[in-house]
Amino acid sequence: MAQLVYLISEDWYFRRHFLALAVAAKEAGHNVTVCCRLGEHGATAVSQIQDAGIAVRRIDFQRSSLNPWIDCNTRRQIVRAYSELAPDIVHQIALKPIIHGQYAARRTGVKARVNFLPGFGHAFTSRAVKAQILKPLISVALAHALSGETIGLAVMNVDDRNRLAALAGSDPNAVTVVPGTGVDLSRFAASPENEGPIVATFLGRFLQDKGLEELAEAARILHQRNCPIIVRLVGAPDPGNPASLPESLLTTWQSEGLVEVEPWTDNVPDVWRDSHIAILPSHREGFGMSLAEAAACKRPLVATDVPGCRDAVLNGKTGLLVPPRDPEALANAIGALARDKVRRHAMAVAARQDAETRLSLERINELVLKLYDNLLNTVAEGP
Repeated sequence: MAQLVYLISEDWYFRRHFLALAVAAKEAGHNVTVCCRLGEHGATAVSQIQDAGIAVRRIDFQRSSLNPWIDCNTRRQIVRAYSELAPDIVHQIALKPIIHGQYAARRTGVKARVNFLPGFGHAFTSRAVKAQILKPLISVALAHALSGETIGLAVMNVDDRNRLAALAGSDPNAVTVVPGTGVDLSRFAASPENEGPIVATFLGRFLQDKGLEELAEAARILHQRNCPIIVRLVGAPDPGNPASLPESLLTTWQSEGLVEVEPWTDNVPDVWRDSHIAILPSHREGFGMSLAEAAACKRPLVATDVPGCRDAVLNGKTGLLVPPRDPEALANAIGALARDKVRRHAMAVAARQDAETRLSLERINELVLKLYDNLLNTVAEGP
């Protein structure tokens, strides 16, 4: 039985995207612990993780902090956790956990290391001055952390595979591409679309780099064209992210009648059952998981032609891809599907088939568990 430790910034993010993987690893015989920050969104997430039989250890991550003293304290906590837990393998998820976790793993002698980058984050997508300053600094830190790593690297899309391999000085073919975190096809079951007004839904965090300002402008264009469609945003701001949209802007959009805004819900399948079209107009994604879940529910997709979104949409088959930061093109795509029920249905059927073929929870978990086995075997064999 291997000691497996996940290092990730937030309990809610782990519960949402990786808990099923951790349970599969436990069922495969691994002893599993997750190290993360606790309670940003309340106590529900950590309770659900523990109820699934996964041990939890607190690490005080501050995602948006640039304070070196805070980061040093985080790193000390990770070193202590790795020393005491003595993992055979660590699975480090996202930028800060990778950068700090690599230091801790090397210091404590953990040889089997999975470094999984779901996406390059705000500093690599934003055009803000602060982000442009941080981007080269983060690139240097990540390159240093991953220097010499020839196995155990993983990303969610081909574009990120090539970029991560370049930073690590590794062969791109050695970087595993994991398309998302897997969709539970029984929970996200196919359903026919509702009668009534067409609803086009974005589901996720309310961030500027999710393209929500362009979506609001696209909604304005559709209203000006008298297109009978409801544009709905389901989710919440993320105060820990520098790209989080202010509540005042969301309120303004609602008061103008451009969008409906609904709070985050754990009952995501119901969101897609009440929708006709799924939208993700991001500037960049690791992988468009909201699109994958909508596809499983048999909904056509509209997204931007950027890394992570283009990997989730088969353009012209399961949905439509449009240029990023282009409200006019976004409005055209949404309007085209809103007006054409036959096309929506054909894309919906293809979307469900694609989810079954490529994106199921079983397929993704099998891929990652195989990565664990290969890594542990390679380390056991030695140089």
